[in-house]
Amino acid sequence: MCTKFKMKIQKIIACFTTAFKKAHFFLKTYWKLFAAVCSAAAAGFLYVVFKNKHRCKKILFAAKQNAEGEREKEYEKVNQTPAGDLVSGAHNADELQSTKDDIKSDAASAIQNRIEESGL
Repeated sequence: MCTKFKMKIQKIIACFTTAFKKAHFFLKTYWKLFAAVCSAAAAGFLYVVFKNKHRCKKILFAAKQNAEGEREKEYEKVNQTPAGDLVSGAHNADELQSTKDDIKSDAASAIQNRIEESGL
């Protein structure tokens, strides 16, 4: 069993060594051609990447502008309804949240003070 496994491993190693020797010979004889092909491929890849990056930036900018315009239209439409004052108040949500947190903390401290005063 072990000898069969060793023989398979030796065959695999022999295949890899012959492949590496062939690749080494190829690169040794045609290294200039290989370098030129690799550099051309890299240049082509970079060209495609940067071209697509620029195109994607344009598309994203246009989509962002369209979304902002749509949002403004919807805001104006909702602002004209009877519940428009709620919408304008919603822009102050951060202030409302901080006020709510302050009220909660004040209530918690008041409850804690009452508990301490009662001696519980």
